[in-house]
Amino acid sequence: MNVDPVLLQTLPSLGKITELATRQLAIGSVITKIFTDNGYNPPVLVGGMAVSVYTQGMYKTHDLDLLTYSTKLVDLMTQLGYARQGKDYVNEVLASYVEFPTPTDFPSEERLREYVVPETGLPIYIIGLEDLILDRMGSYSATNSSQCYEWAFKLTGAFYSYIDWSYLHRKAHKLGILDQVNRMQRSVKGNLKQLGLLGNKETSAAQDPRTVHPSSTPMRLF
Repeated sequence: MNVDPVLLQTLPSLGKITELATRQLAIGSVITKIFTDNGYNPPVLVGGMAVSVYTQGMYKTHDLDLLTYSTKLVDLMTQLGYARQGKDYVNEVLASYVEFPTPTDFPSEERLREYVVPETGLPIYIIGLEDLILDRMGSYSATNSSQCYEWAFKLTGAFYSYIDWSYLHRKAHKLGILDQVNRMQRSVKGNLKQLGLLGNKETSAAQDPRTVHPSSTPMRLF
């Protein structure tokens, strides 16, 4: 891939961002810009950093996981000063590491949300809420990770009234995790009823998940 010299000059300044998660998002936006400049579909932010964005930083992580079908990664990351270490690309100067997980089920492009990173003025594209919940539940189903279930549960509860349940159930069935998703949904619904939040968009979530961002007012999770 060809890299705009201006973007290369931008990278060192991002190393001065003291909050590592913010720095990683800024770096992700630069990588996204390079993809689109070269005519590729933008990579999609997934994993823990996506959870962090939707929960306005309540989920703590520094992982930058970008989903893409591109095979030009080694050349690109080398130009950006990254070296391959196992599954990660690492830039010691920026104290940054990036993973490009192998896509197994690419999230719906129609549900991606664009977030413009203030530090660069560039967009990064984040997995849709429903696909993120399914990703966490899929990991829970495969590994029995209580943390994956916990954050799927919290995301579902916080944004319950905004979720496209028809899409979520249909894709959960396709992924073979519909039973687990249904049990989780029933548990969330019971909690929301007890709290008097069910069906109330004003109280069941801090804001529309399509507009939430890391610096938003902290959301209510239960």
